[in-house]
Amino acid sequence: QNANLRSANLQNANLQITLLQGANFQFADLTGAKLGAAMIRGADFSNAIGADLTGTFPY
Repeated sequence: QNANLRSANLQNANLQITLLQGANFQFADLTGAKLGAAMIRGADFSNAIGADLTGTFPY
């Protein structure tokens, strides 16, 4: 929770079914990352590259 992953390279990372509440993904590269069923309430994805939030909860 509240992890700071700003500018992190998370290409192809498997973040499925994880609790990402309040995490900071600003400017992170999420190309190919799996985020299905992740809890992303309050997470900041501004300026993130390739973030596919399909199937995350809540949007």
